[in-house]
Amino acid sequence: MDSLPLLQPKPRLSTAVGIFWLTTLVAPVSQVLADVSIYQIDPAQSYLTLQGSTSGVNWSEQASGSLNSSLSGWLAIDFSSPYLSFLPGSTVTASPSGNWQPGPKGSVTASPADFGGKVTVGSGLGANHLLSAVRNLEFNLSGDGIPYGGGNFDASGITFSISTNGNAVVDYRANGLVIAFGEKTLGGDSVVNSATGGLMPPIFAEVASIVIPVDLELPPQTTLAGDTTFHLTGQLVGVRGVAILRPLLIWVPSPQNPQQFTLVWESNYKLQTTATLSPPNWIDTGAVAPYDVSLDGSSGFFRVTR
Repeated sequence: MDSLPLLQPKPRLSTAVGIFWLTTLVAPVSQVLADVSIYQIDPAQSYLTLQGSTSGVNWSEQASGSLNSSLSGWLAIDFSSPYLSFLPGSTVTASPSGNWQPGPKGSVTASPADFGGKVTVGSGLGANHLLSAVRNLEFNLSGDGIPYGGGNFDASGITFSISTNGNAVVDYRANGLVIAFGEKTLGGDSVVNSATGGLMPPIFAEVASIVIPVDLELPPQTTLAGDTTFHLTGQLVGVRGVAILRPLLIWVPSPQNPQQFTLVWESNYKLQTTATLSPPNWIDTGAVAPYDVSLDGSSGFFRVTR
């Protein structure tokens, strides 16, 4: 019997994996969906390139690669033929591409950032020299009823929402005619993908990948340094297979209610629960993913197993 070991969640991520200890026992409310697969986003093949502009002038790199970020995360996808849906727990996190200026809140010290750009607006005595850095960028993916077939699907049916859990910001510092510094929070904005063609694997293939092209025009941001736009392009490559360490159970807290969360796992596993680990008494829940649960006051554990 295969089962997951006890794992601890990472602080920055909005999802965690493994057997979960709950400070309160859950009272489940389930939703019926089937054919769920979980893919690990491959950072070696997944990336975003930022095309930024301030006051209509395009950013340039602070140094080589400063406007490119690799991606990590997970995709939880329900393949209920002939449609696919992205389930809670589909989260993409940008990785710092280097130490870029300005630092947090517009400080002068370079610090790790996902993207770093620079731009000069105006000329001569009226010029403003602006440094900008995007940090902690994380997207939650959603999309229901997306048709697929023949190894393809329409990626424009996917919505990318900037996570409010990731503390995404753009830090800026302007010197010249205008002196200004600070940060602008990016969390909460959502945008529908403009890219269309997506490539998908055979359902439940032991070794497979799914490719999602990305083309996102984020809402303009107004700062003391000027109106700033962000255009992101790239791709996500999700992989699954015997050599890939992927979570078989994803825990997704509810952004609306701290007393609720959702569990998502692959369809070829079953969800079990126990009230204690000393000793454990694992009981099949009979649930299917995604599985909504609410807290009620005692303690318990979850795991998935074949």
